[in-house]
Amino acid sequence: MDDKAITDALGLESAYGYHVEVAPRLPFTVPVQDRPAVPWYPCIETNQSYTGCLGEACPLEVCWTGGPSVSYAAALRRRFHPTDAEYAPGALCLRCRHVQEITIAAIDARRGLIHLPMLHCGRQRWLHPISTAAFVRRRIPTHEDTDLAQCPDFEPAAQPLPAVERQRLHVNERARARRAGNAAQEERELG
Repeated sequence: MDDKAITDALGLESAYGYHVEVAPRLPFTVPVQDRPAVPWYPCIETNQSYTGCLGEACPLEVCWTGGPSVSYAAALRRRFHPTDAEYAPGALCLRCRHVQEITIAAIDARRGLIHLPMLHCGRQRWLHPISTAAFVRRRIPTHEDTDLAQCPDFEPAAQPLPAVERQRLHVNERARARRAGNAAQEERELG
């Protein structure tokens, strides 16, 4: 905000020593006192007092603040972001025509309902849909007895999925920038 706007808003001749901070607004934020008297939320007592966040023990998807609850956000992370233990070396999925793009509805604290772009196997070889980043890194969750390097349902795709190509380009650009930054850092250290 410029000095003129600050002086006009505060009714001062000079804005010296003043600054304006804008706090982010959540689209669904509702003050506690506007909630019904009955405990609709496990962390709010009937007298409208807040007893503290239950964390991952919270049974709700949406917190009284309007954002996703801690437990719901953690469940989404576990569901859609496979771990390194789910690495599938040699997976043929990256070239398979059965990999499909889908969207899954989710709640974002800042934007409300959003649709996450995800990938899933059309032949149900994966345990659940995954992000494009996880797919490119071959973090593909499968049953223990499934070997994606020898998948019987593999059929070569005519062309790669656009989302996968965008992710690969993004990863390559970040790597080039990192290497360029490292080269510049080495030059500074040597020079």
